[in-house]
Amino acid sequence: MGSFRLFFFLLSCLPLAGFAQSFQLRCLSVGTAGDVTITWDCNGLSPADFRSYYIFHSTSASGPFTAVDSVFIFSDTSEVHANALANTNPAYYFISFKSATGAPDLFSDTLAAIFLNVINPGSGFAVMNWNVLSDPLPATNAPFYKVYREFPMGFFTLIDTVDASLGVRPMTYSDLFSICNDTVRYRVEVADQGGCVSSSNRDGENFRDLLPPE
Repeated sequence: MGSFRLFFFLLSCLPLAGFAQSFQLRCLSVGTAGDVTITWDCNGLSPADFRSYYIFHSTSASGPFTAVDSVFIFSDTSEVHANALANTNPAYYFISFKSATGAPDLFSDTLAAIFLNVINPGSGFAVMNWNVLSDPLPATNAPFYKVYREFPMGFFTLIDTVDASLGVRPMTYSDLFSICNDTVRYRVEVADQGGCVSSSNRDGENFRDLLPPE
């Protein structure tokens, strides 16, 4: 967290008269081109105090963070960060709430888009690893990350779930497959109780079935 953000974050934790401080970043969903759909929760915030939201992005958890978009409609709590390149790079986000009354900015927590890496070790397994949205896990997220396989191309099938509450970081999964010789891709998703879903980039390799028949 940069020093400027830490300074304002500490200010935002001071009691503000008539201003509830429930402000959460809920989901980050990576599109096929690397764009990211960012969804947050305005429950507890006052539309009478609203001036704007600002969306901040970085490719590193330690920053620096840059404002990539601004929103001037209170009820608009989902925006797309185009050209985020989150299909090839890590992506971290937080949202700031700017008050119309001049009160200090409020800041959401910081979440990381799920970045999936698929490896072909030549063993007949697809080996995957990915990050959680945050640690500790977001309180509103389900603990189970769902693993989807894309095969044939364009058709994703849920193959398993992995429990993030077990504390394994990065999260991992190995998929045994019986595909003769083809490209297989995967994605990972986790649901939020608010109704949105965080989804990873799609990653894969060319795989061959190396296991002999019984």
